[in-house]
Amino acid sequence: ELSRPEIDGGGEGMRVFQEMSKLVSEVDELQQRRMRAEKALHAAEQLRQEYENSAIESENRCAKLQEEIDEVNASLKKTRTQRDICEGKIEDLKKTYNDIASGKIEAPKPKKGA
Repeated sequence: ELSRPEIDGGGEGMRVFQEMSKLVSEVDELQQRRMRAEKALHAAEQLRQEYENSAIESENRCAKLQEEIDEVNASLKKTRTQRDICEGKIEDLKKTYNDIASGKIEAPKPKKGA
């Protein structure tokens, strides 16, 4: 803080006091700006960290979902293969039935104990 100078005849002391007061006010304002900038920088760093953590979490969820999709696709492929086998057997049975119905082949004898 500045103390008010004794008033001299030429007013030089008052002019210096006013200049010094202005400089002190400017320094105070710059310090306040610096503090606000530091707070803003800290907040921005926190946001960056939160976004980074969210991105990592999102990537992990995506990877897990991709694994689940891969498992479902593998299961679907297996099911389709089994379906194709069953459909082939059904077609073979239909052909056999039609052959029996048309008399091309004789119906199989029932198994004993069945």
